[in-house]
Amino acid sequence: MKWVDTNDEMPAVGRRVLCAMYAETEHPYWAGGFFDGEYWIIDDVQQLVDKKRIQFWAPVAQIPRRER
Repeated sequence: MKWVDTNDEMPAVGRRVLCAMYAETEHPYWAGGFFDGEYWIIDDVQQLVDKKRIQFWAPVAQIPRRER
C-alpha cells in the first residue's frame, strides 16, 4: 500500500480510500472514507472534514472475486 500526499493528488470523487489525518493526537488518525469534491466524509467522524485536515490517502484493495 502506498500513501499519496493530498498536495500531489486527490482520489476520484466518491472512491472509497483509507484516509490519514492529525486529529488533535500525537500520531496520525486513520479511517475509511471518501472525498465528495469539496469535503471528506470519514466513517468515524460525525461531521464533514475540511480537505485541509487530511494529509494522506491510500487506495483500498479490491475484494477478490471467487471463480465459479
